[in-house]
Amino acid sequence: MLKNVFFLTLSLFVFDASVFSQTLDNIIDNYLSARGQSNFNKLQTLIVKGKKVYMSDNYEAEFKEYIKYPTKFRVDTYMFNKIHTVLYNNGKGGILSPFSGSNIKENFPDISIDRIQSMEKSDIQGLLYNWQKKCKQVKYEGKTTLNKNELFKIRIITNSSDTLDYYIDMKNYLLQRVVYFPDFPDPTIATYSNYKNVKGMQLPFEISQSNHAGCFSKETISEYLTNPVIADSIFEFK
Repeated sequence: MLKNVFFLTLSLFVFDASVFSQTLDNIIDNYLSARGQSNFNKLQTLIVKGKKVYMSDNYEAEFKEYIKYPTKFRVDTYMFNKIHTVLYNNGKGGILSPFSGSNIKENFPDISIDRIQSMEKSDIQGLLYNWQKKCKQVKYEGKTTLNKNELFKIRIITNSSDTLDYYIDMKNYLLQRVVYFPDFPDPTIATYSNYKNVKGMQLPFEISQSNHAGCFSKETISEYLTNPVIADSIFEFK
């Protein structure tokens, strides 16, 4: 009798684990399909143009991002007729701030490729595409509701041990929110909205960032340029 109960319990556990895994796989598959993953995979370069509002100062600045697959990223922000630049290039990163009067300084010089890939804007293909190579763990954590929208919650632990929570819309399977380091006292939250079709890809034209104090910046994107020529020289540290 006890032996039969044991095997019944084991069978139920195996069944539940299979269903749980299948749910995660289905969510990721639907998410990749909804965003137009096959077209993302054709991208080698991407330029993003737009404006960013810093809420605390009510200041608006234009920005331009350059992304080159697989590990090059640059963003120029035009502030007070000067350019503030952030660079990632094959494991190194630096800032050029005209307000400090310095040249590019590698103040975060040993960024691993894994960490660069965990940054949303620097991975053209997306963190959940071939996640088995980029992440230590991806798990489905159930459903939640945000602003009356029902969302799937997926927790990601990257190969560099960074933790992110993805919130995917249950209706259209597009990414609505990413919480960076959710177990920290004051995590950063990125919210994506106003998706539009750009050459078969669903891309957000509004991105806001917030923390416990509320929204501190909003980006309005005016244009995505797909596969433009981008010289490697713009990612070099000088």
